[in-house]
Amino acid sequence: MPRTDLPMRPLKSTLHSVRAVLSIAAAFTVFTAHVRADARPPAAGNGPLDACEQGLRSPGKSEGLNRRCKGPGASGGAAKGDFNGDGFADLAIGVPFEDQDGVNAVGAVNVIYGSAAGLTPTGTTAPNDQFFDETTFGFSYRAGDNFGWALASGDFNGDDRSDLAIGMPGADVDGINDAGHVLLIDGSDDGLDASTARILPLLDTQRRRAGEALVWGDFNGDGAGDLAVGIPDAFATHTPSRGQCLFTAIESAGEVQVFYGGVSGLTEFGAQLFGQNTSVCPNFAGGVAETGDRFGAVLAAGNFNGDTLNGNPVSDLVVGVPLDFTRADLRDAGSIHLFPGSATGLRRDRVQVVNQATVGVGGASEPGDQFGRALASGDFDADGRDDLAVGVPFEDLIDNTRADAGAVQVFFGGGSSLVDAAGDVFISQSDLSGEAVEAGDRFGFSLAVGKFDIGPFADLAIGVPGEDISNLDNVGLVHVLHGSSSGLSLTRIQHWHQNSAGVPDSNEVGDQFGFALSAWNFGSGGASDLAIGIPFEDIVSATGRRQADAGAVIVIYGSVVGLNPTTRAAQFWHQNAPGIKDEAQSGDRFGNSLY
Repeated sequence: MPRTDLPMRPLKSTLHSVRAVLSIAAAFTVFTAHVRADARPPAAGNGPLDACEQGLRSPGKSEGLNRRCKGPGASGGAAKGDFNGDGFADLAIGVPFEDQDGVNAVGAVNVIYGSAAGLTPTGTTAPNDQFFDETTFGFSYRAGDNFGWALASGDFNGDDRSDLAIGMPGADVDGINDAGHVLLIDGSDDGLDASTARILPLLDTQRRRAGEALVWGDFNGDGAGDLAVGIPDAFATHTPSRGQCLFTAIESAGEVQVFYGGVSGLTEFGAQLFGQNTSVCPNFAGGVAETGDRFGAVLAAGNFNGDTLNGNPVSDLVVGVPLDFTRADLRDAGSIHLFPGSATGLRRDRVQVVNQATVGVGGASEPGDQFGRALASGDFDADGRDDLAVGVPFEDLIDNTRADAGAVQVFFGGGSSLVDAAGDVFISQSDLSGEAVEAGDRFGFSLAVGKFDIGPFADLAIGVPGEDISNLDNVGLVHVLHGSSSGLSLTRIQHWHQNSAGVPDSNEVGDQFGFALSAWNFGSGGASDLAIGIPFEDIVSATGRRQADAGAVIVIYGSVVGLNPTTRAAQFWHQNAPGIKDEAQSGDRFGNSLY
């Protein structure tokens, strides 16, 4: 949408921070050779060329590719995943297009454990790297199951060890194609315990693509982790008619199921179901269910009103509906729905629905913007209430001449309403020093929040996977906006790509650096660290064979001055790196999702 002015909420004080620019010697950890090329042939295996790559080759919405580019699985939660309880976050990496035994895209998950020295796949202070796929849970390999599409980690059974939830949205169930499963593994002193692997019993609905999005929080404030499961292609089962609620199947309207934890782990007891209906229907979640809305395609959790129960912060749930019709002529404009937590669970009667047509919200709803395509929460101004960042990666800018340039809207935590809809800050790359708005950048495609400089303020990492650098297309870029008492600073910013000093490897056509992001403290200091997914990275095998789109993850460690790739050398992880199980293959897309 055109942005000739920026009627933003003031950032609570003048923006006075000094922009952090790290020019640091290129000392880093690299485990294998990389490929540099000016052109990228289609990836071998695993099906047709990815719609995200097609969309980047031809920016804009004329071919509808932005609708088919599903992006990374929505993976999130209110706290780190610490599977062995040693106090350090562990990194779960989704490889949803992994091939096994000649079967395409069955999927997999690698887990690398944190330690005092940071992430390590082998050693005496942390468990070795773990590898899981659907056979861990007793399934046979099946093409297109996409095990590892989304990830979430929470202490669902109260044993002080994080457990892992894994989405497998392509699984067929009882003869229904792509009904989807969510799979669970418990943590232990030795890490994730494969003997506890099991299926989460979902509610009996007309589900499709269950587990495409996952997020954990404590929605009832009892101290145990709860899990929200996005099922965006579910058939809505109720619509209003003359004051009554009638059964109707609405294709891909979407739903979210919420399961509550306790000493027995996640159970169906007290589980909740949410979908878009009007208030006469039992699963009221605001709005009206329509074909293709995909309610629940994206999820996030945060404590936006700062409430607690028995000393436990009470999480609120955010549901992204990026393909929502906010008006009949506004296809895929997008919206978000916020549900407050309470002692009895999430409250649908106090749902807050926000989109770019909401009174007071900067910008305007337009077809294809996909407001709510990415979500992340954190307390950017340290006022005790989480704030919400909303990605709008297909936003058109500069009088609509920059199609899919992208934007991020930031809403501050509220009181009676969960977020202050009238006080949002609209951010595009035109607001960042030295950056320009370009068609196809997809600024805001991925988001992550951490305290990268140890201070009290949360910082926001923004993925721009379609960024072109030095005449190389779709290299990708990540911006880090630091928090302050006035909210996110637009002057204290770090910019990262694979030609940044100290960052492993180098910029290459089509890598899409920043496609997925996750931020936790993996060790090696008190700051948050940033994991950056590069699922279209090409890897060279030990025999010299190029594996197109095998995928990689770069980890940059935090410090007192922010992310710093040399104080603790940045790491370059992939399935040919020493200690990482399995083998890099074309089209695997290691790093497509992260937790």
